[in-house]
Amino acid sequence: MPTGKVIVSAFFDNKETHEFGAQILSLLKEDGFELTQRAPLNFFTASRPASGVRIGCENISDPPPHFTTVRKGLKAMGLDAQTTTLINAREEDVVEIQVTPRQ
Repeated sequence: MPTGKVIVSAFFDNKETHEFGAQILSLLKEDGFELTQRAPLNFFTASRPASGVRIGCENISDPPPHFTTVRKGLKAMGLDAQTTTLINAREEDVVEIQVTPRQ
C-alpha cells in the first residue's frame, strides 16, 4: 500500500498522548512513511477534543493515497480513527494523526 508524508500531533502538554504519539511515529517510520517531524507536535483547542485517535488531511474529499494506508493500519491496531480538521499540517500530501487524552 502507498506511503507518504505523515505528521503526528498530540494534545498539548499531556504525557500519555505524547508517549502514544511517539509509538505511532516509530511504527510509521519502520513502515517507510516520511515523517515531517521526529516527535509528536503539540496541538491545543479551546473546545474539548474528542477522545482517542483522529486522522485528517488538507482536502478530506480528495485525500492523498496514503490516507487509506494510515487509516487501515490504525484500524488493524484496534483504533477506529475518525476524520478531523488539521492543526499542524497544511500541505495537500500530508496525513495528520491527532492523539487526544482518554476520557
